[in-house]
Amino acid sequence: MQIDKVLASYYTQGLNVWDDYWTAVAHWHFARAYLVVLMPVLVYCVLLWDQRQMVIRHSTLVPHSHLQSRSTFVIVARVCLVLMSTNLTLAIMGPSVPAAVVQRKTQVHNVCDLVDGSGSMKTPLLEGAKEMSDDEAKAASDDPTAIVIDNRGSDKYFIAGTNKGEEPHAMNRADAAQLAARYLIRHRMTTDPANTDRFCLARFDDDFYLMAPLSNDPQALQAQTVHLAENVGNGTNFVVALQKAYDFFILNTQADASRVLIMNTDGLDTIAPDMRQEFAREFKEAHLKVYIIGLGEGWKKDNKLDLQMFADELHRVDPTSGIVFHANNPGDMQKAMETIDGLEKSAEVWQSVTNYREVDDVFIEGTLGFVILFFVFASLAGRNV
Repeated sequence: MQIDKVLASYYTQGLNVWDDYWTAVAHWHFARAYLVVLMPVLVYCVLLWDQRQMVIRHSTLVPHSHLQSRSTFVIVARVCLVLMSTNLTLAIMGPSVPAAVVQRKTQVHNVCDLVDGSGSMKTPLLEGAKEMSDDEAKAASDDPTAIVIDNRGSDKYFIAGTNKGEEPHAMNRADAAQLAARYLIRHRMTTDPANTDRFCLARFDDDFYLMAPLSNDPQALQAQTVHLAENVGNGTNFVVALQKAYDFFILNTQADASRVLIMNTDGLDTIAPDMRQEFAREFKEAHLKVYIIGLGEGWKKDNKLDLQMFADELHRVDPTSGIVFHANNPGDMQKAMETIDGLEKSAEVWQSVTNYREVDDVFIEGTLGFVILFFVFASLAGRNV
């Protein structure tokens, strides 16, 4: 019984080797395919060696070589030499066969949240907000401007201070931008590093500051959001912010990657018309989608802010980009974040990816086998090898 199992095992292994051999030949998937140029060289060398051996063995018959009849065994031996050199070349080329087909997300989103750190971001985000108690808020749960103010939570009208002993204060525009980043990280990222969006955090005022590079670690990113509302108070430079955000995506993501920039700002700066057009062209060519969350009363309908005009230019060349959300209170901010999250989730693309397994040992075994066959048939032909 034990012998039967051993024989069955050898038979199965033999079938697997045979299957791997012909699968590799049929699929032609090699790690070093360029080494195929060695094949004719090796074939020529072994045939030249074989011819030399024949000349030495039968030198007295050379003048009458045209009268010789070729033995079948000699022909088969030469075929074995050719197959030996062919298998050796294929082994060197690094053959592989399909091992498994897996489903992968091919358009993992690369999302960068860019937050305005200028002095105007200290302005409270109050317009249209309705102060309500818990009971009143429950009764008006469908009202986006309904703000609960009596429990001091981080998503409420009042914000607890980040430093010990700091008094709670009314939510300002910087706090709202921090809330947006935390929401997006929480909803767009998972704890599976192989199946989550990559996220980055950046701030800008007169310059651009990368606070966290593209990462698949949600906990590390959440820890960095605390700094988004700190040290607010400098000027604003949209040209530097947009240019450096564009450069960051170009340098740190692949050309076919999904790129998303979410900009939180009150929009108080200027961009020259020719620069707006140039940015729109570059962002379109880079497949870089831009969402702008306009904070404060300056982002009312038909405003003339330069950033709004840039978004309009971008939206004209790419209808999926240059989308602006007006957030005059925390309720508007929540709605903007939910909309962005929904739009980007619908863009996920999956594809089947084949993983390969190396099988160079199969061709090495084939090489040894044809070497043995060559000696066998050469001996039967009565040749010196």
